Amino acid sequence: MSNFFYNALRVYSLISIEILLKLASYFSINTLVISTLYINYEDGFIRRGFFGSVLNLFSKITNINPFYFQIGLTILVLLGLTIWIVRKFLKQNLNFYIFIGSFMLANVLAYKMFFFVEIYMVLLSIILFTILKQIDKLIYKIVFANVVLILGSLTHEAFFIFNVIPVLYFLKDEKKSFLNLKKMISLLPSFMLFLLLGLYFNGQFTDENIIINSWKIFNPSFIKEISQLYWTFNTTDEVLMWRIPIFKNNPINMIGFFMNLLLIFFSFSWYINTYFSEKWNSIKWVILFQYFSIICISLIAIDYVRWFWWGNLTLLVSFILIQKNKEKEKTITHKIQRIELNKILILFIGLPLGGSWSVTQFLWTMPIKHIYDLITRVF
Repeated sequence: MSNFFYNALRVYSLISIEILLKLASYFSINTLVISTLYINYEDGFIRRGFFGSVLNLFSKITNINPFYFQIGLTILVLLGLTIWIVRKFLKQNLNFYIFIGSFMLANVLAYKMFFFVEIYMVLLSIILFTILKQIDKLIYKIVFANVVLILGSLTHEAFFIFNVIPVLYFLKDEKKSFLNLKKMISLLPSFMLFLLLGLYFNGQFTDENIIINSWKIFNPSFIKEISQLYWTFNTTDEVLMWRIPIFKNNPINMIGFFMNLLLIFFSFSWYINTYFSEKWNSIKWVILFQYFSIICISLIAIDYVRWFWWGNLTLLVSFILIQKNKEKEKTITHKIQRIELNKILILFIGLPLGGSWSVTQFLWTMPIKHIYDLITRVF
């Protein structure tokens, strides 16, 4: 066991070094300018425009440069989230190896496949779950949950998709299923907004030039950093999975995508079952329905990478907040063999990219490939 532990530690340490080297190769302060956060309501109400509208108004009132303010805020959010996760993992004796998985943020950072707006959303999820845990009266829980789900959805509509299942679990009665019809109906206000954002206020009639030009008065030099908004509003790429050529013309790739999803589901569930086993009978259904949410959004939106790590990270922080701290003695004998096997498995699980899946992509995004990349870098 000890030899395996030290060998695994070496492998994961080498992978971490290569991830940091890849991150350093492209990272700059401008990388922290998140184009999605600059969508606003200058050309009318639109999905994802809430944060940008508040930022725009705040900058006009205070005369503070919004780009520098957002960069500074993003750094604070990243530091705060990192500190929170490290502290919780240490307190609850959780193993950090899960973050090396292709479906978690570390591997995503290595290949510049991240979207920092989701970091804000995960922090909002932590605030949501933390306060829900403290509220006793159900009616107050429902009101607060709807308010936060609405605010999060106004920044990015997928916030509702990845948080509604954990929220239902926080609303459930102790001995009842979290899929309670009355509780589901109670979240109808936030659900209706989510539908409106996706179906009607989706930006199809928006002039992106009006939005982008509204930021030029602050700092024209940063405009190129939010030029991705042109793609956001004008893309003609097919987004429905069954219509995407690589899947439509080659069903084998579709099968590969779902087999890949099953591997991720199995590894993530294995990790959760290992460290949250006392609540496994109830949370296994939460995981199952969260992955159903990942499937649903993947069928209609092509950013597969973000859906996997965002959905998994949101679920993980919700379980952390539900869980009580463990006794340190338990970690010595707590299903150690299961941990070791999953540590091996997770190194060989790749990830669907963009709007496609292939064997090459699967192999390219395996965490173990970082070892190969590090060796070729050195030699």
